[in-house]
Amino acid sequence: QTNNAQVYLFEDYFQKKKMIACGPTVLAMALDISAWPLNVFPNGEQPEDSILMILHNPANLELFKKIRDIDYDIYPPNEVPQLYPAVTEMIYQDKNVCHFKWGLTLDMCKYLIDNDICVMVSGDFPAGGHYVLIVGYEDNELIFNDPYNLQWPDNNGYNRRMSKEFFETNVKPRGYRLEIYKNRGA
Repeated sequence: QTNNAQVYLFEDYFQKKKMIACGPTVLAMALDISAWPLNVFPNGEQPEDSILMILHNPANLELFKKIRDIDYDIYPPNEVPQLYPAVTEMIYQDKNVCHFKWGLTLDMCKYLIDNDICVMVSGDFPAGGHYVLIVGYEDNELIFNDPYNLQWPDNNGYNRRMSKEFFETNVKPRGYRLEIYKNRGA
């Protein structure tokens, strides 16, 4: 069978001995928090699996190359943040679900949280390059949810604390964020 995204994912998995799905999982978490319906995905399938399949579907490659023209054999589409707005537009036929933006500061994250905008960021975490979802803050700490709970000693990825120092050293240098907006029709 050709043109099957799952085949490409499993080939990648068996070469690397790991399958990276933190981006699609964080996006699914953000969509849920932002009241975007998850029942648009196939019955019985996890939303992050559907998102992963959209990202790896060879039929979408030409569109993705127009968004960011890089070698997708080297950089898997699920690791390219500029593609997530196109994926949410495909799912909901709405350009206002998710936006990629340059510029990332602690104050910007706080502002977005205060305005009910989910913030998806990438940084260097114990497991390597990784996406997490900022869900709140307290003073100079960000509170985030991590879909890969196994990298934490207590196996809990929810309501983790990120110090200002960690943010400045490991997240801010990437310089971008994905903003997921509330579904105002919900």
